[in-house]
Amino acid sequence: MSTETPFQEFSNKNSLINEFFGINQEIKNRKNSLNQLSISDYSEFTEGNLKSLSEIEQTLIIEINQLIQARNSFKNDAELVIEESIRSVLEDEGLVWPRNSRGFVFPPVSLRFEEAPYIIVSSPRDKIAMLESVILRPNLSSEEIREIERFTLLRDDLSIWIGKIGGLATYPAIIPYVSNSELGFKTAAHEWLHHYWFFRPLGLGYFRTLEMTTLNETAANIAGDELGIQAMKKLGLNLEIETSPLLPQVSHQFDFKNEMHSTRVTAEMLLEEGRVVEAEQYMEERRLFFGMNGYTIRKLNQAYFAFHGTYGDSPASVSPVASQLRLLRNHNSDLGSFIRLVGGFGSYKEFLQYLEKFD
Repeated sequence: MSTETPFQEFSNKNSLINEFFGINQEIKNRKNSLNQLSISDYSEFTEGNLKSLSEIEQTLIIEINQLIQARNSFKNDAELVIEESIRSVLEDEGLVWPRNSRGFVFPPVSLRFEEAPYIIVSSPRDKIAMLESVILRPNLSSEEIREIERFTLLRDDLSIWIGKIGGLATYPAIIPYVSNSELGFKTAAHEWLHHYWFFRPLGLGYFRTLEMTTLNETAANIAGDELGIQAMKKLGLNLEIETSPLLPQVSHQFDFKNEMHSTRVTAEMLLEEGRVVEAEQYMEERRLFFGMNGYTIRKLNQAYFAFHGTYGDSPASVSPVASQLRLLRNHNSDLGSFIRLVGGFGSYKEFLQYLEKFD
């Protein structure tokens, strides 16, 4: 039997993880360069038809494919390292079955890094409310996205938003190829929590009401962030300043969270007053304003807020769930107890009734 480990190419697990996310960053940089050259779907080009492109475009596509091959050579090992580190933290937190025993983590932590799929979200134009969300394939071109939005708008007169999702709680969970290791660990932990709560009242009630959806997603964000950070510390990884696609670092001071929350509040007020066209004009003006300050948002509308508003700790949300969950977290000394407690709430009413004891 071989005694070699899957990590022998690297000095330790730490360097493997750093290499994996570093390659993701290099791929992202080259894809961004291609997008600036109006090529959004590099995968349609092969060695045989690259000649139709400029020398710069050819070089970028070749480099992307080489980087993807390099990443694929140890992707499975990176997934295994993250799974093991999160599982170790869950064991420390007592999240094992049977409980109070030397049991095992259930469901097992299982994830796969893949290209994130798109999601299409619809909302009425006269209010912010999610009507429907559908997962789309991950390699849509910019023109295809615009065409889907145009067709749906003309057919149904709805507000439509299409964007990449941050993770998908299939089993194994789908984790996007992010370039930020902290975001990767937090997302992996977030999706495992959905697996864990799926067998409990919280997860079973996910689709019953908007409040329960928000409670599920916000709890997964809060607990997932803690779990992800603990898993990184176990590996001795340096914590990074997290930046999402909507939160780049800029050289000057600009309070994105406050500005986005203010935009949501004002847009909702205009819609409640029946000033739909004015609200849409206002959101477009704000989208341009964010762009001028270094925050590129492709579309800012009712559907955008309907989707992002389900995450109570998002600046696009007006839900009180995040502050309510943080109150509950502060009254639980360990994370495992918080995760088990939240999992037992089968309705938002039950959750609020429990919080009354802290008044």
